[in-house]
Amino acid sequence: MTTLSTIGRRQFLKSTALTGTAFAIGSVAPGIFRPAFAEGGDIHAIANRAATAAKALSESSRQTEISILIPGGSGGNITPFIDEWKELTGIDIQLVEVPNTELYSKAMQEAVAKTGQYDLVIGPVYALPDFSEAGLAKNITEYVAAHQPELDTGPYRIPYPFSEFGCKYNNEYRALYADADNWALYMRKDWLEDPEQQAAFKEAYGRDLEAPNTWDEYDDLITFFTQPENDRYGSLEYRAPFYTKWQWMQRFCSKGAMYFDKDMVPQCNSAEGVAALEELIATENTMPKEAFTNGWSENYNQYGLGEVFATFSWPSFFRYNNDPDISEAVAGNLMSVPVPGTMVDGELIRASVNAFGWLYVVSDHSNNPELAYLFAQWHTAPDISDRAIPKNGGYFDPTRTNHFKEPGPEMEAKYTQAWLDSAWEQIGDVIPDFVIRGTFEYSEALDRNCVEAILGKKTAQEAMDDAATEMARITRRLGQDRQVQSWRSLARTFPEKIKARNDVASWG
Repeated sequence: MTTLSTIGRRQFLKSTALTGTAFAIGSVAPGIFRPAFAEGGDIHAIANRAATAAKALSESSRQTEISILIPGGSGGNITPFIDEWKELTGIDIQLVEVPNTELYSKAMQEAVAKTGQYDLVIGPVYALPDFSEAGLAKNITEYVAAHQPELDTGPYRIPYPFSEFGCKYNNEYRALYADADNWALYMRKDWLEDPEQQAAFKEAYGRDLEAPNTWDEYDDLITFFTQPENDRYGSLEYRAPFYTKWQWMQRFCSKGAMYFDKDMVPQCNSAEGVAALEELIATENTMPKEAFTNGWSENYNQYGLGEVFATFSWPSFFRYNNDPDISEAVAGNLMSVPVPGTMVDGELIRASVNAFGWLYVVSDHSNNPELAYLFAQWHTAPDISDRAIPKNGGYFDPTRTNHFKEPGPEMEAKYTQAWLDSAWEQIGDVIPDFVIRGTFEYSEALDRNCVEAILGKKTAQEAMDDAATEMARITRRLGQDRQVQSWRSLARTFPEKIKARNDVASWG
């Protein structure tokens, strides 16, 4: 089974830039940051409520420290704020950093051992169901009601569907979302605007050279820009094990399809699923050979060499390759647009996969669960997170509405308003990963069969039939009724156009 060893996609930031220095202030009083941008309200209220409550709780309980289990390389978003938090509350923070290869197992071991050694865990979104079912992720619904983090209400809310699958499991609050991680399409703007290329494309395809709306248009673009004799390639999509499933998910769901039907019968071997895999296979000749072995960091670095037109990736990809100190060939010429879609019955459907994301989980075995929760609320509050997310050496990306609509100076400098606007535009097209119990097993079954078809070991139909058989077996072993309940809850977070085509509203 694939482990977290393959997925620590931002640890490289720790080696490319120094962690930001601490920025300590005496309070988070209004006036330090700009006022609320919409609907009124105080941008500091959420953080102030958390800090005030934590200070009072610490004084009454005499608890002065909380510990956080974090994946290696993620401390850059937290460390600069430890002194600020301590000054406000008197509570110290101890970070327990473990390699990404060990975080999931360490967390699940704590679910069994119940030692209380970790008060908080920063884990991936798709592990939330496993953490919840194992008794690790505490039900924090009571804390949410008492301290009002405004996760899905107010002008600074976390946009839907992140506020749902990033904070809840089976309709209970189980986490505080800290990192929106859906994919965008990244392209070379200078290649698109080259007059010679524009003329050649117009002659070859009969239309203007511009950002694609559909997968057919995208496939034409990457074919056009593939010139291996000049060391130029149209795309650098992921075709390596563990990553390929996400490329398939976007094409599959854009056809109006979902991973399972209402009774959790796998749909990957439907006509749409087979077609999506055949499309992946058909575009292989637009990629350099490294696409079939590259992980996230290799893709980031290879794209930065300037020899590829397009790729799909995470927000940190833009931060990385738009930095002239890192990618001189690409910086300033990197364009971010929504993931292409498919015309289905005259309607354009897009699907941008949330291929990761990080969140705060309060350990149900903590001796200080409410204090731990309050730190997570403070650190993910709209004003604090606006300063924390842009720090180097961290994992977090924009999550709150204000991050996109009215970013602070550090946020805007790191991401640019053009990127933030593009990211905001496609939030309504976000599809979740397998955020259900058994996520690793479902993902591995799908991904392995996609890769086997890409390598020519199976036909697309055979691969999807085998994946469907394995996924159905996993569901039966984990318990059909419980899995169906979890899946139907997750299905409600899909884009409206996809839900409508599958009549999700009638599922119950």
